[in-house]
Amino acid sequence: MPKYILRFPLTAIGDDGGELSYSDFNENEKKDLSSCMSLNLCFDPEINGWDEDEVQITKIEVHYNGINKIPGEDFGYELTSEGLEGYPAPIVSFELNKDVDAEEFRTTIFESSFFVITKKMKEEDMEPFIAEDHNGYVTLISEAELEDWKKTLGNAALIPPKVFSFEDGMPQYGHFIPLKSLKKISNEFQNEIDQVMNEKEKEEIPKTLENLRNVILEDVRKNGWLLKDVDKKFKSDREIVLAAVSQYGSTLRYASEELRADREIVLAAVSQDGSALEYASEELRADREIVLTAVKEDGWALDYADKEFKSDREIVLAAVSQDGKGSALEYACKESKCDREIVLAAVSQDGLALEFACKEFKSDREIVLRAVNTLGAALRYASEELRADREVVLTALKKDFNGDLIKFANKILKEELEKEGLLN
Repeated sequence: MPKYILRFPLTAIGDDGGELSYSDFNENEKKDLSSCMSLNLCFDPEINGWDEDEVQITKIEVHYNGINKIPGEDFGYELTSEGLEGYPAPIVSFELNKDVDAEEFRTTIFESSFFVITKKMKEEDMEPFIAEDHNGYVTLISEAELEDWKKTLGNAALIPPKVFSFEDGMPQYGHFIPLKSLKKISNEFQNEIDQVMNEKEKEEIPKTLENLRNVILEDVRKNGWLLKDVDKKFKSDREIVLAAVSQYGSTLRYASEELRADREIVLAAVSQDGSALEYASEELRADREIVLTAVKEDGWALDYADKEFKSDREIVLAAVSQDGKGSALEYACKESKCDREIVLAAVSQDGLALEFACKEFKSDREIVLRAVNTLGAALRYASEELRADREVVLTALKKDFNGDLIKFANKILKEELEKEGLLN
């Protein structure tokens, strides 16, 4: 089976930028730092467009837990009177069920992270201390380089390595390896936790995950676009997604398929940004209230509405009446394009909507005058007769921002205007 070995120098710390002091650790944790630390392996095959069922991690081998301090080296953790110093740099090899490009595999796994959460932090409901790789320092190493690292690590190297096998593939996101569990060998990851950790310790894993969730929720509340980069499981978290779309509706695109079919979430998204309708489920794009809400916020959202609403007069009129969005008329049904009130509303917002009106309205003087008064460039879509209409042409020229609209005017009228000096 293809094998890829990675070293994870996790030097960048989470956005809170916090530091851990000596007093944050109790006596047992000071003696054994691994008791309050975990490695979270995050595999995201979709980054490279891989199907998660086709490319799977079937086995991992941990060669170094990342924290044992090595004399003369800057990696590893050391607890001093000043606090926790250094950085973790675990070494892990991965077996896959098929060959892939090694560098592409690195990009699917480098978002893995390192968690420190002490008993005091749990009791005071503090956010976990997270070490991550924000700079692409995670590197591929060869078998020969691994052997060199083992020599450097000495007794800190795990020989033989701790092996965890996954019959159905390693879960993609948030798969924690408590460092304490690396003190014994097991072939099954969950069995490893069951055998090494007592019931109280196992209960702390959900709390660690909950702390992580709270960090992400707070970050997303500050910047909804962060939803794009969170782990997949959090894109299925209703509260997190709702916080994101309420701030930036189009972040709906990053939500799970299930939540893109959640009516409350979609309604919140299109209320903030009508174009978010594009990412709603097919069923909700056929929900009249949602569609009407979307087009009232952004007329062009009509493009993503179910076909039946493109002939719904109220919805189409609401869409084309949006400021500057008259060209949403393009997405309306033929009957709507031949509805005088709708067309007049559309060209009042965007003169270029005249392009999508039915032929008879391109000869309707009131509609064409309204269109060229909104945007002179609409003259190009007027009937030949109205392009010879003095008032229509002069109105268009007043709104001519490019200086080339006269080419659409009737030739005889153009000559007359030139003689009168009106084109200078």
